[in-house]
Amino acid sequence: DRWKLLIETLMSTGARWSEVQGMKPGDVIGSTINVVRIRDEFGTRPFTKSGGHRAVQVDPLLADQLRAVTTEWCFQSRTGTVVRSNNFRTYVWLPACARAGISGVRIHDLRHSHASLLLSAGVDLITVRDRLGHASVATTQIYLHGLPGAGDRAVQAFNRAMNGLIKAAANFARHSLPVQRRHSSRHPTPRVAFLTIHQCLWSALP
Repeated sequence: DRWKLLIETLMSTGARWSEVQGMKPGDVIGSTINVVRIRDEFGTRPFTKSGGHRAVQVDPLLADQLRAVTTEWCFQSRTGTVVRSNNFRTYVWLPACARAGISGVRIHDLRHSHASLLLSAGVDLITVRDRLGHASVATTQIYLHGLPGAGDRAVQAFNRAMNGLIKAAANFARHSLPVQRRHSSRHPTPRVAFLTIHQCLWSALP
């Protein structure tokens, strides 16, 4: 069961192996896991790979399971030491993959899968970046490449946003443009500016 919990934690948080190894039951507050340290065969350090800390919200059931762990670390060997990734891969991960009839899948791919699933579901890049602990959103953007249907979803999202802006600007114009004219400003409000640009574009089209 502890290995199932480990896999579920890796998949549900997108955390790195060393970050999961550094989790303690006390790091789980409510349904949030505070990722504040890394732990590996070289020791424990009070920071993550990107140099900072982060909070990752998870399903309450997973949070309860992690909080209920009675050992110092959420995941440790039978002797209390860190679980080495190579040992886990050899004695747990690869045999499990063989039984499932799959090959070529790495433990780190759980992190990639977490990011790809969130992005394919429409979660914004900033949120995914913060969950993964990337220092730059440019790193997170890598996961966008090759997502099936990403182009179609982008077009649909843009159309929804554009239609919403057009309706909002038109509604604003009906109720507020006379006031704007009476109280002219050197810099028009964003909605008025958008409406003006939109009207000019449409009037220029054949």
